[in-house]
Amino acid sequence: MFTVPTTMRAIVQGSDPPGKQILSTIAVPEPRPDEVLVRVHAVAINPCDWKMPSRFPTPGASSGSDFAGVVVRLGSAVAATPGLGIRVGDRVSSAVHGANPVDPTTGSFAEYVCAVAALTWKVPSSMSFDDAAAIGGCGIGTAGLALFAPDTMGLRFEAEDDDYQLLDGPSSASAPRKPFVLVYGGSTATGTMAIQLLKLHYGAEKVFDHRSPTCVADIKDYTRGTLRYVLDIITDARSVAVCEAVIGRGGGRYVGLEALPEDVLAGKGVRSRSVKWNWVLGISLVGRGEALEEPYRFEFNQERRDWGENWFRHLVQDVVDRGLIKPHPPSVRPGGLASVPEGVQMLEKGQVRGEKLVYHIAD
Repeated sequence: MFTVPTTMRAIVQGSDPPGKQILSTIAVPEPRPDEVLVRVHAVAINPCDWKMPSRFPTPGASSGSDFAGVVVRLGSAVAATPGLGIRVGDRVSSAVHGANPVDPTTGSFAEYVCAVAALTWKVPSSMSFDDAAAIGGCGIGTAGLALFAPDTMGLRFEAEDDDYQLLDGPSSASAPRKPFVLVYGGSTATGTMAIQLLKLHYGAEKVFDHRSPTCVADIKDYTRGTLRYVLDIITDARSVAVCEAVIGRGGGRYVGLEALPEDVLAGKGVRSRSVKWNWVLGISLVGRGEALEEPYRFEFNQERRDWGENWFRHLVQDVVDRGLIKPHPPSVRPGGLASVPEGVQMLEKGQVRGEKLVYHIAD
């Protein structure tokens, strides 16, 4: 019988300089009632894995978000939760809020990690841990929250003939139309995940080069001036300007993945007053609230937690089981856990293009 050890290797933040990620030996965490303890087999690297330590340096805090592994222990409430069906020995994947100053023991860059059971998905037997970690929870959770939560973009899926169709807005007696949705930054890991969710296959309907001087005109021409929905993966000054310019005269909804200035959120200093501006933090799906510095602070939100559980337990699990979602191309790097900080630095420096860095914890 496998015995969970009391200590483990993990990547944590050092103090010299603040936020530097180092290999250390720490205690194996105990799962909360709604969590599972997972023996980690593979992890994938995301922008949040360098942004969190950079913005909120916390010596000793564990790092890492996306992971895949095997459940080795259940929290006290997991077995009794209706519909979960998670057991010791299950292969699972998800993401956690690593490098968190409020919860410093949680991070996936470790031999073991605690994760909310209802926000995990079961890895099919035909899928490798590499692919599972590359799908993880960060990209598919953040993209889902931005596109389909009722308080963000508010798009919706409906099942039709054992398939899904994307519809515009709430149900109505009239036939709904399939909307145009612009994903700015579609070649990124989260961008490719968003595109797959929108089309439920790999690839966009039309690709535009953001470096082209005619980019705005090309998008407006293709959408015939009717574009209403924009997901901005990049969320910098240029991307916000382009996204605002291509939304049709009738207005629409913009959702970014970084904090927007208050004047933009209020519709000041921008051309269109009919655009609803918003931005999301994928970690808010956990719903516990985070006492981070503004503008990243958010309160406990049961509705968001409920939405996140439904998203992962039903839609994500279904599209994974049916092979409708593919990972951003995983690139398995050598060196195991000890080499993860090098991969984080590569991503921070912009040295990763068109692939997802994946590491085997046991290597």
